[in-house]
Amino acid sequence: MKQKKTMPNKWGIWDWPLLIEHLEDMVLQGWLLENYHEKTLEFVQIEPRQIHYDIMFFPDYNYDFNDIPPKLEQMWEFAELDGWKHITKNYDVQVFYNEQTNPASLHSDAVAALNGFDGLVKKKFLARWHRGAIAAAVVLVACGVLIFMLA
Repeated sequence: MKQKKTMPNKWGIWDWPLLIEHLEDMVLQGWLLENYHEKTLEFVQIEPRQIHYDIMFFPDYNYDFNDIPPKLEQMWEFAELDGWKHITKNYDVQVFYNEQTNPASLHSDAVAALNGFDGLVKKKFLARWHRGAIAAAVVLVACGVLIFMLA
């Protein structure tokens, strides 16, 4: 039976290059990423070796609530043609690894990578910030009305 290890995922979406670096360091120590979650990383023990990781963002997908979109399945198939193995189907962050010495990049160009990342940021964070700004404005108006009425 293979040994497993779970550790906190302390890398946010802005830190994805650092996460890739960490995953590549872990596999050199004999720990292959088996599953990615927003809060945890799950590893399985293997023989230490060099493996390349990459991450793609798919903002319109949430594993818990949606069927897998055909466009996402196509992305997995195209990645597999270049030797990339899809590790996890969780969330809108898609993690892949490749055992080739010098694999082709998962991203066709920097613009595609940026568009995926930008879409994820807008979906996850701007909506939250927008709701927070509205709530703060309501509280400020309520406080102003209360102060005016008490004065």
